[in-house]
Amino acid sequence: MKRIMSKDPIQLPRNHGYKISNHGMTFMLALLSKDPDQRLGSSVNGTKAVLEHPWLSKWMKGAGMTIEGARRRAYAPLWTPTLKHSHDIGYMNPKLVTEPWQVGAPAAPNHRSTLDPQPLEV
Repeated sequence: MKRIMSKDPIQLPRNHGYKISNHGMTFMLALLSKDPDQRLGSSVNGTKAVLEHPWLSKWMKGAGMTIEGARRRAYAPLWTPTLKHSHDIGYMNPKLVTEPWQVGAPAAPNHRSTLDPQPLEV
């Protein structure tokens, strides 16, 4: 899995039945960038960069959502997986879970963990 995530080219599904806009495609590819320094959301102002991306900001506006509301965590997720236990990987692609999980090096100081309990900085 580590090799797939760090080295293999990103392969987005083609005939999946959904139309993905150019902004949507650039948003996904920016989030999946192999280079952490280039990855959308991984810098000190990462949350702001993600929320201001044209695709997400347009979607939020259409849904009546604001950055301030996101900061306050005022919105419920559209879907939450039902997990059997804390390490449930039932929703993951089986091809990606054949390698054993390993704890890697901590993120660089300018990268925030998605589990960071601090409030969103926007």
